[in-house]
Amino acid sequence: MNPELLEKILSNRSLPTLPQVALEVVRLCAREDVSLDAIGALVARDPALSSRIVRMANSAVLGIPRGVRNIPQAVSRLGLQRVRVVTLTSSLVDGFSSRRLAGFDNERFWRDALTTALAAKAWTPRARFPDPDEAFLAGLVQDLGVFGLAAALGKDYSALLAEANASGVEIATLEEERLGISHAEVSAGLLAAWSFPEPLVAAVRRHVRGPEETPPGNDVDRISAALFLAERVRRAFRAPTPAVVGDLAAVARRLLAVEKEEVSTILGEVQRSLRETAATMLVEVGSEEEIETARREAQELLVQLSVANLERAARFERERDSAREEARIDPLTGALRRGPLDEALSEALGARRAAALLLFDIDFFKHVNDRHGHPAGDEVLRATARTISRALPEGTTIGRYGGEEFLAILRDVSLEEAVEAAEDVRRSVERGSVETGGSTVRVTVSGGLCWVAPGVGLDPASAFRAADAALYDAKRSGRNRIRCATSTAARDRSPSPKS
Repeated sequence: MNPELLEKILSNRSLPTLPQVALEVVRLCAREDVSLDAIGALVARDPALSSRIVRMANSAVLGIPRGVRNIPQAVSRLGLQRVRVVTLTSSLVDGFSSRRLAGFDNERFWRDALTTALAAKAWTPRARFPDPDEAFLAGLVQDLGVFGLAAALGKDYSALLAEANASGVEIATLEEERLGISHAEVSAGLLAAWSFPEPLVAAVRRHVRGPEETPPGNDVDRISAALFLAERVRRAFRAPTPAVVGDLAAVARRLLAVEKEEVSTILGEVQRSLRETAATMLVEVGSEEEIETARREAQELLVQLSVANLERAARFERERDSAREEARIDPLTGALRRGPLDEALSEALGARRAAALLLFDIDFFKHVNDRHGHPAGDEVLRATARTISRALPEGTTIGRYGGEEFLAILRDVSLEEAVEAAEDVRRSVERGSVETGGSTVRVTVSGGLCWVAPGVGLDPASAFRAADAALYDAKRSGRNRIRCATSTAARDRSPSPKS
C-alpha cells in the first residue's frame, strides 16, 4: 500500500466530512441506554437530515410500511440501527454529491453506488449475513475511494479511469500497478477515520477480492461476499456483456451456490428499487429507460448463458460418451475391444448360467496381407466382423480379441445351439468374398468353442484357454472347421466335403 498517498487523500480538504449531528447519532446508537426520544431530538436539529429520514421511512427501500409524517414516527418505525444507517447514508450522499470535481461523472458515480448498495442488500439472505441495512450502507460507501482518488489526483486519475473503461481492465488492478494503492483501501481508510465499525471497514477493504473463505464462514466474509457480488451486479448494469454477466453468474455459483435464475431475480430487484431509492436520496442516476435496458440486456444474457452452458454440457456429454465408446470399440472393425470383452466374459460366467465362448481365427490371414496388401487385409477384417455379427443370434457379445481373432459370447444356450451358431459363422464366411483393389478375396475361419454348463464355476481364464485349445486343434486338423471343448463334453464338428 502507498501510505503517503492515503494520508494525502485523508487530509484533502475538498473531501467532505461527516456532519456533527451524524457523528452524534452514530455515537448515541452505539450506547445500550439510549432512547428513541433522544435520537429523535438530535435528528430534529438538522432539517435536511430530518426530511431525509422521513422520506426514507416512507420509501420501499427498507421494506417497512408507509404513512410516516414526523421524526418521532420515523425513528420509531426505523429503529436505532436503521436510523444510524439512514443518517450515515444521508450525510454521505449530501456531502459527496454537493462536491463537484472537474471531469468526474457524478451521476454515474451515484448510480453505481446505489446499484451496489441495493445489490449488496439483495445478496445478504443468500450470503446469510444478518443485517441487510448494514450491507446497503457498505455497498453505498465501498467505492468512496474512487471519489477520494479523483479529488487528490485530478486529471491523472481521470485518465486512469478512462483507460480502465476502454481496456476492460479492472480499475483496482490499474490503481495498484500505477499508484500502489486501490480505491478499496482508500474507502476503508475513510471509513476508519469516521469510526465506522471494524467488520464493515474490513469488508469494504476486501470488496475487490472477495471473502477469504468459500463458502463465507464469518460475518466479515459474509458481507465481503455480498459486496464482491454486488460489485459484479454493478458491472452488469453498467456494461452487460457476455463476459461480465458470465462472470457474475460464475462467482455467484462459486461463492454462494446460487444459480442463474436467482441472479436474474437479483437484477430485477435492483432495477425496481433503484429509481425510488435515488428519488428518496435526491441524487440523479439516469433515466428509467436506461436502467431498464441495462437490466433487460443482463437478464437476456443470463438466459443465453444458460442455453450456451446447456449446449456446452450436452456437447461435453456427447464427447465424453464418444470417448468412452472409442475406448470400447475397435476402430477398424466396429467390434468391441479386448477390455470390454473380458468384462463381458467375467459377467457371463459369473452368472453361473449356460454360456458359450466362440473364438474365431481367419485362416491364412498373413497370405492375404502379403498377396493383396494391408488395405485388403483391413477390408477382410471388417467384412469378417460384419459376417460374424449377422450370423450370430441377437444379444451376442462380439469383439476383436487381437490380430485376426474374434471372440463371441453367447448366453443361455445349449451345447447344440452353441455348436450350430459357430457353424453358421464358419459357413457364412466360407460363402462370402471381399472385393478390394480389383481383386476378389476369399477366406475361411477356424473356430474353437468352450461351452460351460449351468452352475459350473469356470473362471474366465480357464474358459478362454479351453476355447483357444479347441481353436488350435481346429487349425491343426486342417482349418475351416469348428472344434469344441466343454465343461461336460467335447464334440468335433468338421465340415463335410460338400460344405
